[in-house]
Amino acid sequence: METENTTTESKIKAAMGSYFEKAIEGQEKMTEAFETATKRSFRMSEEITGAIVAGQRDLVEFSKSVAAEPDAYAKNIDAFMNLMIGAQQRSIEVSKNIIREQTDAAGEMKDAFEPVVASAKEMREKMGEFNWMKPLAS
Repeated sequence: METENTTTESKIKAAMGSYFEKAIEGQEKMTEAFETATKRSFRMSEEITGAIVAGQRDLVEFSKSVAAEPDAYAKNIDAFMNLMIGAQQRSIEVSKNIIREQTDAAGEMKDAFEPVVASAKEMREKMGEFNWMKPLAS
């Protein structure tokens, strides 16, 4: 005949088994998420560096244009405005991509942690049902 503690002990064992299964699954997902994060960081770094390089090249071309015709005020102002528009467009594009990447990263981490958190909660609830003082009462 099963006592209250024996039944609870079997529930705890089942909960612990479930916890470790989900923990392993979560760790595997976290490993994949960190690998993806490494690739994502590299992509973001390349994009930011690329935008900086493009801005520098545009600035060099603008400087050459102004140096060639310093008194072509209207042309130089137009070229300057185009330079600034290009910089703003690159900045907006980089910002949108960073936000997209960070949103994806947050979702991946949430997916990786959810099974671990759920199983830990389940185990904590089962452990709370166990009468820890009953074995000492005899």
